[in-house]
Amino acid sequence: MRVVFIAEEDVGANFAMLGVELRRSGVAQARVLVVNESKGRLAAPDVPHHLDRGAEATRLFEGADSVHFVGVDPRTTSLGVRTIESMLTDCRRVVHLDGCNDSQAKSLRGYADDVGATVFSALPSRCKRYAATLLPPFIPTWQGLFSPISRGSRSRADLSRKAVVHASSMAPFRHRRKLEDLIDRAEMSVRSNARVDTLVGVRQELVLRRRRHSNLALGGWEDGIGRSGLETLAQGIPLIAEVSGETLESYARLAGGPVPLLPVAELEQVVEQLDPRVECGVEGAEWSRKLLEPNRYFQMLRDAWSAA
Repeated sequence: MRVVFIAEEDVGANFAMLGVELRRSGVAQARVLVVNESKGRLAAPDVPHHLDRGAEATRLFEGADSVHFVGVDPRTTSLGVRTIESMLTDCRRVVHLDGCNDSQAKSLRGYADDVGATVFSALPSRCKRYAATLLPPFIPTWQGLFSPISRGSRSRADLSRKAVVHASSMAPFRHRRKLEDLIDRAEMSVRSNARVDTLVGVRQELVLRRRRHSNLALGGWEDGIGRSGLETLAQGIPLIAEVSGETLESYARLAGGPVPLLPVAELEQVVEQLDPRVECGVEGAEWSRKLLEPNRYFQMLRDAWSAA
């Protein structure tokens, strides 16, 4: 199976990592292109289409069995002098309503209807609005940076170590009011044995390393649990997040159990009682591994590739 993914952006390198794992596991000959590629990601897209004016991309699209469009409209997006739609032959289309605004998502949903494409989204509310299937970001939870620190690491830490409340964002916190409010509350609640650690616009690897050694993380998203929240749970870090209860039900159905989030109302109490030497919990890590189980993930992709 020859599969091509083309994404408007790949902020968490999730599609790049997915492509690597599809090839490594023998599930598909997967290639990944990113229209607006950013530096400093854990994994880079493997088709540098900017360097050859889209020549390799054209060859890949023409020979693909299935093409995934992630926030990209093939009717209007060009590589070189041709639109992507004009490069496609008799292949299966798959549409992801991610990395785009609602207007673009509506247009892509119309395109999917026209060509009979399977539709995915990582956003629960958008899935409900456009009759899409929930497909969380691909996160290799078995890899070091995405897994909890070793048991016993914190108990051996220097007695001067403070507990850490972590919050990070690619966008300034003033543009993410829910998260900013949680940070303000945490900063007013910390005692001498704790501190609030914030990162803005920092490369992904550093965020993962810093958060992995924290004792609590904060999050706030407009639709469901963001990529960073799922990474947090996979790392075994307790998470307090502002998330709609209705959207959480979608994750619970996939994982077979309720999302292990700490209540926002208990933030001050949780922060005041933080112990820097308490070991990572296992509940969040176990839950995230059920949600992000790769074999089920790959089966959802296979079903999309073989859909009539």
